[in-house]
This record gives sequence, structure tokens and C-alpha cells, in this order.
Amino acid sequence: MDKATEEYRRKDVLRHMLGMSRGKKPYRNYFCAHIGSPDDELLLAMVQDGLIEKGRRYTDSEYQFYHATAAGRALVGAAEDRE
Repeated sequence: MDKATEEYRRKDVLRHMLGMSRGKKPYRNYFCAHIGSPDDELLLAMVQDGLIEKGRRYTDSEYQFYHATAAGRALVGAAEDRE
């Protein structure tokens, strides 16, 4: 994957994670991925880069939750509301 494609994919995942595909304002902060899937591999790389953090595993299954950090939110223009 070239650098531009990877950057686009990361932003796309963050927007989906934050619910921004339906509008500009985020309304959630989670992404559930099957462990070992291509999504999971990308998400683990994003954890290393500080854009997201690992959450809990979904019950005792093969699924892992991830959540955007402040840096990840900033990357897609989704500053946290403090009101």
C-alpha cells in the first residue's frame, strides 16, 4: 500500500470509528475488528502511531474494540466537545 493510500485508509477508518460518515459531528468512538483481520492489522499500526488505543475484547470472542485518541480525532478534524 503506498503512503497516500494508507493515509486515506487511516482517515477513513477514523471517520467510520467516530460516526462521521453520516455528517461532520462525531457521535461515537469505537471500531470492532476481528482479531487477525486486515482491519485489525491496520488498527494495530494506528495504535503504535498513537492515533487510536485498544479497548476491551468483545466478550470472549475473536473481536477487539478500538477507540480514537485526541491525535486521531484531530487528524480528521473531530475535536472533542467540552461543553
